[in-house]
Amino acid sequence: MEEAKIREMVDRFLGWKLPDDFCPDAGISFEPEYNVEFMAAQGKPPCRHEPTGTNLLNADQAEQMIRHLLGDVNAMSDNVIDEVISERPPLVMGAVRVGRHTF
Repeated sequence: MEEAKIREMVDRFLGWKLPDDFCPDAGISFEPEYNVEFMAAQGKPPCRHEPTGTNLLNADQAEQMIRHLLGDVNAMSDNVIDEVISERPPLVMGAVRVGRHTF
């Protein structure tokens, strides 16, 4: 697989806007709303944090994760990989199956 494709996957992962129902585990806390009382006093809804990607992994670690997910990509054709990247299916938790490979 070309290095540029791996970098694109890392960038897409790190730039993905987390879903509204994002709920980390393992003792990590996330408060999606802030300035609740201040905004309520003005008759407005609270402000919301809208994080993208993750602060759990840096770019190098995300690249290692992507390489691990891809496994032996030499067994896959570049056309299949290009198709997976270009289709940009809805990003949801779960796996995508392409041929005998699961992403």
